[in-house]
Amino acid sequence: MSHIRRFFLFLVIAFVATLNVTAQSSMTDEQIMKFIKDQTEQGASRSEIVTKLMENGVTVEQIRRIRTNYEKEQAGEVPGARNISGREKGTDRTRKANGEKREEPKGEKQRKVQEKERSEMTKREVEQRRTMKKNDLYDELEILLPEEEEEIEIEDPTRQVFGRNIFNNKQLSFEPNMNIATPQDYRLGPGDAVFVDIWGASQQRIESTVTPDGTIDITNYGPVSVDGLTVAQANAKLRSTVGARYGGSQIRLTVGQTKTITVDVMGEVKVPGTYTLSAFATVFNALYMAGGTNEIGTLRNIRIYRKGKR
Repeated sequence: MSHIRRFFLFLVIAFVATLNVTAQSSMTDEQIMKFIKDQTEQGASRSEIVTKLMENGVTVEQIRRIRTNYEKEQAGEVPGARNISGREKGTDRTRKANGEKREEPKGEKQRKVQEKERSEMTKREVEQRRTMKKNDLYDELEILLPEEEEEIEIEDPTRQVFGRNIFNNKQLSFEPNMNIATPQDYRLGPGDAVFVDIWGASQQRIESTVTPDGTIDITNYGPVSVDGLTVAQANAKLRSTVGARYGGSQIRLTVGQTKTITVDVMGEVKVPGTYTLSAFATVFNALYMAGGTNEIGTLRNIRIYRKGKR
């Protein structure tokens, strides 16, 4: 805001005696600049000032001349122009955003509004701004007042839903930690890669993958069914079956790369559908993939069904 105030004050000081009267306007350039100064000091918003200038017939030619001379002053090309900012040129240390912006979620229409329009502009002024877009004058004003046109995404506080903003945060993906000790209650299934280590009297390491039939192949023994067994149950079964072949040895089964699972996410989510997730995935993973809850969804009533049973 201080930048815009300095800009308007500059217009008054730099051009008070340099611009001519424009035939189409009911205000001279001097009157325009005095009006801007007075309105700014009274705390009027930029949108209100622009609207009143339009009502008084200010033309695009006048605005264009003012803008051109302002740009020249910024480059130090206008002789006699005074620096009223209170600081020397080239010493501005304010920072500007230069980080990467988050991409909008695919398939989701984003509601964006202008902060100034929401807080300051009346319905009549909004309509006038829309009318201005139909001619070149709006384009010139958009260049003159770039900050006025910056858009931000505002969530209506009356429509906020508990927990929804979590799934709109790109910094959170709820990706499971894959490199953790396999939970003892993890159930083996087709696609799981397993390692069977045998040590003691016999030394052997066997790599296998659970087949679609739910078995793993043990060298010099044959297939062993492990589908649906936990890691603890599979270890017990190997010791009781394969262990007899390797007397005096220890046997241990561990899980390598885990299988993927197919999850159907239904109900009041943004993108219902079927998703392929890691076997270590949680409910939050599935919700994140589905975009989180929609406008009428809630996190307080989530149901999980496995094999048709809740």
